[in-house]
Amino acid sequence: MPDNIEALKEKPWLLHPEKEGLGPVYYGFIHEDYHHIIHYEDGEVHIRETEYAVNYHGCVDAILADVEELRNFPGSLDFFKCDLTTRYSLKVLPRIYESMTRKDYIYKQDLLSMIKCE
Repeated sequence: MPDNIEALKEKPWLLHPEKEGLGPVYYGFIHEDYHHIIHYEDGEVHIRETEYAVNYHGCVDAILADVEELRNFPGSLDFFKCDLTTRYSLKVLPRIYESMTRKDYIYKQDLLSMIKCE
């Protein structure tokens, strides 16, 4: 069996996610007691303006900014188990990371975002 088929078997959420789009990131960021403020409109994740959102974060825009910052690390889409159609954040320029063996590397998805920006 080809390697890409095996990879899909190891990561079933890529084709059959529990939540669509960036939903897994929002559900991972917001405490489970407040998951009711997350909803979908036209396939996009939205946050309801609630007392929790205002008192804890200041406003809904602050939550959105926090989530955007939270999801910007190598492998974040895999970590949160996002599906294949989830947009990779284009707001962050590619970063150079140092491996445990002290070698520099750039995460492949970071390169893809750079290519899309130009």
